[in-house]
Amino acid sequence: MDEESDVIYTPSPVLRLFNNQKPTVLTMHDIQHLHHPEFFSWPRRLSRTITYRLSARHATYLQANTEFTKQDFLAHFPELSPERVEVIPVGVNVRRFAAPGVSSDLCQRYDLPERFLLYPAQIWPHKNHITILKALKALEDKAGLRIPLMLTGGTYNGSSQVFRFIAEQSMDYVRHLGKVPSEDMVGLYQKATFVLAAGLYESSSAPMLESAAAGTPVIASKIPPFEELGRVLQLNFFDPLDVEGLAGLLQRLWNDPQLAESQSAVNRRQIEHYSFENTARKYMQLFERVTMNRAAAKDNSHN
Repeated sequence: MDEESDVIYTPSPVLRLFNNQKPTVLTMHDIQHLHHPEFFSWPRRLSRTITYRLSARHATYLQANTEFTKQDFLAHFPELSPERVEVIPVGVNVRRFAAPGVSSDLCQRYDLPERFLLYPAQIWPHKNHITILKALKALEDKAGLRIPLMLTGGTYNGSSQVFRFIAEQSMDYVRHLGKVPSEDMVGLYQKATFVLAAGLYESSSAPMLESAAAGTPVIASKIPPFEELGRVLQLNFFDPLDVEGLAGLLQRLWNDPQLAESQSAVNRRQIEHYSFENTARKYMQLFERVTMNRAAAKDNSHN
């Protein structure tokens, strides 16, 4: 790697090696284990603590998805300087998600209702499925409103609690579609009435950007990275653990199709800010700066 590279980029959270001679750029997506250690087993916490700290120490640059993530890194890794952390937002393939993707075959295969909420998220505890389920149940009990919810994603350590709640509360209007092929996700995004992004802790949200490109409005937890996206996109926020607040927001939005259409129109225009092309350009600018800095350092060492 050192012999054949000018810059070594690692898109996974930790460096593969800690002794590269060439400059390295690392995408450390988040440091959730420091904020929510309860979501990790003891061995996993130990592994992350060691490898993330070593990666922060030895990477030439870290790439952060949001300004929040950058400040999070700086607060927890004192060996980092602000100049070593570059903010480059997550990108989205705008054309792919904006292209027509809904078909009668898709609706039949997944037995989709005419209107529904979509939550595309692996079933991990920090994805906060339970707050959504409690809010939907409150709407059913207090207002007689049963809003269908389609869940997608793999089943992980939050699954048993989620599926138990659905069964105990007889919420037959909530369905888990499992891992859905990427080509079908385009249609699901476009068919959904709203897409949810309910995480307790995130670095950014690719599903939120994919929803905006697909023309579907988003209901999002009010956490700093999502609020940053909300400066560009029109989003509907709720406090992430406020069941009653989310229930009220869902009821208002469900009965206001004009607002949904207005937000969709704005987000279709604004999503270009997060296009793959823009994101790739920022990565290339960073890589070029890294190589130029290395060349300048070499020249100075020879003088």
